[in-house]
Amino acid sequence: MFAGDPITPDTLTLKMNDKVLSNTPVNDLSGIKDVLTTSQDRITYSISITAHNVTRNASAVVSTYYPCYFGHTAKIVITSADVLGFSKQSVKPSPNGTYSMSEIN
Repeated sequence: MFAGDPITPDTLTLKMNDKVLSNTPVNDLSGIKDVLTTSQDRITYSISITAHNVTRNASAVVSTYYPCYFGHTAKIVITSADVLGFSKQSVKPSPNGTYSMSEIN
């Protein structure tokens, strides 16, 4: 908004890391979509907007966290149902740590 009225910016660049998602000035970003993949655990979204010769930048970091499952089975091939039956650790940013094997299913 400028002086209480909505405006279409002169320039607008929306990026995911270094990939440009949009560089078309619009007054509504609700139609811009992105698909998160599991190939990256940390993604930075940034936006740069210029209107009336004033530029503003903002960014946000999206981090993914995965649950860890621990267990054992005599099966040679396991299914997702088998994995979900194992002991589940709480969601955290890294599986690193020390675990007690006596507490696993």
